[in-house]
Amino acid sequence: MSSISPPATFFRFLNLPLEIRRMIWEETWSESRILELVHKETSTPTEFIEHLIIRPTCNLTKWLQLDVGSRSLDGEPMEACPNPVTLRVCHESRAYTLSRFVCMRHTALQSCAFYFNPQSDVLWLGLDLLSELDGGLSELQTWYHRQLESIRIILVEEAEWEEKSYAGSILDTFPGLREVKVLLMDNEFSDGFSETDEASMTSEDCLESAHRFQERDIDLLRGRDLVIGYIDRARNVYAHCRSEALTM
Repeated sequence: MSSISPPATFFRFLNLPLEIRRMIWEETWSESRILELVHKETSTPTEFIEHLIIRPTCNLTKWLQLDVGSRSLDGEPMEACPNPVTLRVCHESRAYTLSRFVCMRHTALQSCAFYFNPQSDVLWLGLDLLSELDGGLSELQTWYHRQLESIRIILVEEAEWEEKSYAGSILDTFPGLREVKVLLMDNEFSDGFSETDEASMTSEDCLESAHRFQERDIDLLRGRDLVIGYIDRARNVYAHCRSEALTM
């Protein structure tokens, strides 16, 4: 008896309720992704120009499992991060996707444009990355201008967040921020140590660091509408610091 192959096309898709169709579109979207800062070189007949660009590099779960301390500023993304396929399926899927995703365009490098979801994608800011660049956060503003207002979530490692002036500069650069994730160092990837060494941070150590930051960051949040969460690589949250606007 010959088997019957299922049809390649579901012709009754548009007969489904709109809510169901949208759920199907959403199922094709990636989970939270990490956006990173990297160098991009261009050249003219007389000089090489180094630009600072933002790009998606991998999903958040994968990033938390990797050692990014030695990440090259000139390397490739950690994995392929294509734009949502729903941008090109049909008019309905594109319109719905554009209601959730934002196009981030580098003003000098149009080929570096990409779509991201401000409600789930996370911009990683590392001091090592920014300190190697002239201007750092200022250069980001030069190339992306008011587009930076669409960034809603950032991730900063504990070593970078220690410097209060740097933390304040970050909050000033991204006025649309709603959440800051501070990754508490657990020494999992520190030189000479592994996660099984006695030198690794315990949950009690993370809790102590989180409470220390929490007390300090109350002042940083004055006049800002956002929340700071202090987390580890397993996404355990040890404390929150909320602005007054969110606690009223």
